[in-house]
Amino acid sequence: MLTALYPSFEQTLTRQGIPIPQNASAHGKDRNLVRRKLDCAMLNWAIPGIE
Repeated sequence: MLTALYPSFEQTLTRQGIPIPQNASAHGKDRNLVRRKLDCAMLNWAIPGIE
């Protein structure tokens, strides 16, 4: 379901002039993207009232 909603999420942020968050590693050489900024923003957008 989230995959299907992502284009609307992206369009909403773009229209509002908000940069799309990116998942990131804890430090430069870490390959595990533990900072889930995109995932969190998407869920907060998709499920209103959970913030």
